[in-house]
Amino acid sequence: MKFSRFRGQDIWKMALKLAVIVVAAVAVLGVGVYFGGKYAGPKISAFLEEQKEKEAQKEEEERLAAMREESSEMQDESRGAEDTEDREAGSEDLSGADNAESSDGAEGGEEDPALEENSSDPVEESAIHRYEYIVEDCSWPEALKKCNEKGGYLAVINSQEEYDYMIQEIEDSQLEKIMFFLGATRAEGEEYYWVRTDGEFTEGALNGAGQWMQNEPSFRDGDTEENVMAMFRYEQEGRWVWNDIPADILQDFSYYSGKIGYICEYNE
Repeated sequence: MKFSRFRGQDIWKMALKLAVIVVAAVAVLGVGVYFGGKYAGPKISAFLEEQKEKEAQKEEEERLAAMREESSEMQDESRGAEDTEDREAGSEDLSGADNAESSDGAEGGEEDPALEENSSDPVEESAIHRYEYIVEDCSWPEALKKCNEKGGYLAVINSQEEYDYMIQEIEDSQLEKIMFFLGATRAEGEEYYWVRTDGEFTEGALNGAGQWMQNEPSFRDGDTEENVMAMFRYEQEGRWVWNDIPADILQDFSYYSGKIGYICEYNE
């Protein structure tokens, strides 16, 4: 009898302990679910929102890439045809001289040779050509040589239409942070000229053109002489401007490394 009573009490105690354990487990589980939902819920929601944003960003990047590719194809097609239309007499003269058209023996303003369409030098052709925008740490003479070796020349701008066309191509290529060498340099004095393919200057100084940055050309920056021309986006004036800079700008201002480029022009 004692043995049987002992067994019954033992079983009862075990059942009680098991019940306590079950109740405790349920309580712990309930607390975990409550606090887990309270603190983990926002994190899960934030994670899902982040994933949605990444997907949306990826779709937008793919859309922009497709647009850039389409734009590039359109530009390639337009480059295949050379613009042979006559420039109207009202086009802005980038050399600062009047563009008034005059015949033999007629009175009027003298025409700037830089805008003559029948020039013997391709540099002086007033037409939109093919342009290559190259980002490379180099000097102005190096850029001039490299363009010549490619069968072109360092870009020369003969009309506002051509200038606007180049700016649009630069912005389409997302190169607004680059300073581009142009094919103009200073003579022995303080006058800037475009450089012909034979190394001679074109007629008509560029100093009075409206494309210069305010108070430029300045011919020097402190002790550094400035003798070549470049174009870049100047945010303080909200436009693309010309500026005279040192021929080897990185020698004096190394922080421009990675931000220097040049434009090769091809009569195609």
